[in-house]
Amino acid sequence: ARLAYVSSVDALERAKTTPGCLYMRPPIDPYGTLDFGKFDEIYRVGYQYGKEFLMGLREKGLLPVMEETEEKRNLRRTMAPRRASI
Repeated sequence: ARLAYVSSVDALERAKTTPGCLYMRPPIDPYGTLDFGKFDEIYRVGYQYGKEFLMGLREKGLLPVMEETEEKRNLRRTMAPRRASI
């Protein structure tokens, strides 16, 4: 169990410093691991936190906006799954 904990802490620390990754930690400390009956409440807390976190980034101009170029749009169209014709 200790090795798994150390491994997960190491993976989290690497993820926090990975370019392009945003670390968001919703306020879920009051909930226990076995609070399955509070799933909907925990979900709402996390969803609300995520919306506010991303809105803050957008307002500060820190949320990257993906602009699709004509070239990317054409590539996406050619990569679409195709139906088999008879």
